[in-house]
Amino acid sequence: MLNAKHKQALNLLRENKVPVDGIARTCGFSPEYLKDLMEGKPNTGPAGVLFSTEYKKVKRDISLRTRDNIDTLKERLVEDLLAWNEAINLQANGMPEMLTMSQVSEKRRILGELNKATAGIEIEEFHYHGLSGEDLINEFKRVKSLVQLTAGRPRVPVSIAKRSRGIPGTPKKPVSGTEEE
Repeated sequence: MLNAKHKQALNLLRENKVPVDGIARTCGFSPEYLKDLMEGKPNTGPAGVLFSTEYKKVKRDISLRTRDNIDTLKERLVEDLLAWNEAINLQANGMPEMLTMSQVSEKRRILGELNKATAGIEIEEFHYHGLSGEDLINEFKRVKSLVQLTAGRPRVPVSIAKRSRGIPGTPKKPVSGTEEE
């Protein structure tokens, strides 16, 4: 069972306003112990497994809340840009008035923020074909090193490539018109 300190730590983690070290100090844990609780390491006992399970739910809720906030932000930015574009006055000849440099830079800043407003992938929760995020990173490093090693090797000379017209040890196809019986 989780005691009052564990529940307090989970509530503070759910609020997502205080760093883990601060939460540990508030609850009377060492930062290392709280991190072990969050991971569910064996040295934390049965409370660690339960705490870790509850913490995964908390992380999922935080991620959903963050995505909802980002979607709301995007909608507001688009609405502001549309309202701003509608507010640009037309001159007497029907051409829009010239924007000042500050207006242009403000519009670029808003568009840049809109482009940045995307939810990130939590690498520790990401799995692809049975590989965790860490396994994928290690696999990419391995493949990258193989590519770098093979990129430095000389290529097969054309004369050798022309001579080897098939896979060694396989029967050769008969040339058309000369079938053997």
